[in-house]
Amino acid sequence: LLCVCPSCGSVQKMMSPAWRKSAEKIYSAYTIYHQSNGVEQAVFDKHSGAAFTRSGRILEFVIKKMKLAQSGRYLDIGCGNGGALRSVSALLPGWSLAGTELNDHYADKIKSISKDAVLYTCPLKEIRGKFGLITMFHVLEHIADPVAMLAEVRDKLSDEGILVVDIPDYRQNPFDLFVADHCTHFSLLTISDVMGRAGFDTIVVDDKLVPKETVTIAKKTGKAAGAAGMSGIKADPRGSIAPYLVWADSFLEKADKLSREGDLGIFGTSIAATWLLSRVGGRVKFFVDEDPARCGKSYMGLPIYHPGDIPKGSSVFLALPSNVAEGIRKRLPARGVKFHLPPPYPRSVGS
Repeated sequence: LLCVCPSCGSVQKMMSPAWRKSAEKIYSAYTIYHQSNGVEQAVFDKHSGAAFTRSGRILEFVIKKMKLAQSGRYLDIGCGNGGALRSVSALLPGWSLAGTELNDHYADKIKSISKDAVLYTCPLKEIRGKFGLITMFHVLEHIADPVAMLAEVRDKLSDEGILVVDIPDYRQNPFDLFVADHCTHFSLLTISDVMGRAGFDTIVVDDKLVPKETVTIAKKTGKAAGAAGMSGIKADPRGSIAPYLVWADSFLEKADKLSREGDLGIFGTSIAATWLLSRVGGRVKFFVDEDPARCGKSYMGLPIYHPGDIPKGSSVFLALPSNVAEGIRKRLPARGVKFHLPPPYPRSVGS
C-alpha cells in the first residue's frame, strides 16, 4: 500500500507490522551485488553504452564540482562491501576512510582497501569527530523517517563539509515503487524538500548523472533540523503516482502478450526484470544484460546473455523505463533478434 503526503507529495509504503516483518526477512538474507559476485553494480550511459561504477561516476563529478581538498575525513553510510570506499581511495588517496554498516560481515573487505580504513557498526551518534565528506548511496529509500536520519548525519558533518545522497527516482523508474524493502520513494522534487527540513542547503540536484537516479550534493545551513522545506514545491499528491502505476500496468500487459506469442527473453536483471518475471512466469527463457560481471551467469534459474550472444530468432523485451529503453535500443545490434520497447510514457510521466 502506497501513501502520498498531502503536504509535500512524498511517497511512502504503509509500514505495517507485516511490511516490517517482510523487510527484516529480506535484510537478514541480503548479499550485496549478489548477481555479480560482490562487484559493484555497473551503470551504463544510455547513448554510448559506456560502463562505469555508480560510486566512481558520482564521486568524480563531486570532486570536480566542489573542488575538494587533497585530504580530509570521509564517511560512507551503508558502505556494504566498500565500493564507494574503493572509489575514494583511488580518487582521493589523501583522505582517511570510514564506513558504517549494520554488522561486520564485510569487515575484512573494508580492511583490504586500506590498513587504516575503519568500519563502524555502532549508532551514528556514537562515532567520534566530524567528516568533510559523507556519502549515502541507496540508503535513504530504506529509511522510514529520512528527515530524522539526515539530521543525525548533519551532526557528523563538518561546518564546510559536503553530503552526497544518491537515491532511486520513481519518476524515472516507476519500478522502484514495487521494491519490497524500499519504504520511502523520492523524486527530483521531493528530495530537496526533505534535505531542507533536515537542515541542509541543496547545492546540486541532478537526475541525469546516473540513469534512473537522482544525486544530491548539500551543505549544512545555519538553521537547525526541522525547519520548513527549502524547495518550495507545490505537489499534487492525488496525482503524483497514479500515472506511474497506470504505465506499469500497460508495461505488464505488453510483456504478457509477447510472452504468449512465443519464448521471450528479458533485457535487464534488476528491479523491473525481477518484477516482470514474477508476473509473467515460465514463459520467459533467458535474461540479457550488458554488465560483464553478470553475463554468462544465471539469475532466478535462467541464463544471462550478453547482447551479442542472444540466440538468433529470439524475441527480447526491454524491461526498463521507456526513456532508458529507447536509448539502449538504438545501440543494440540486430543480428536476427527482435527487440520490443515498453509502452511510451504518458506526458505526465518521466518529465
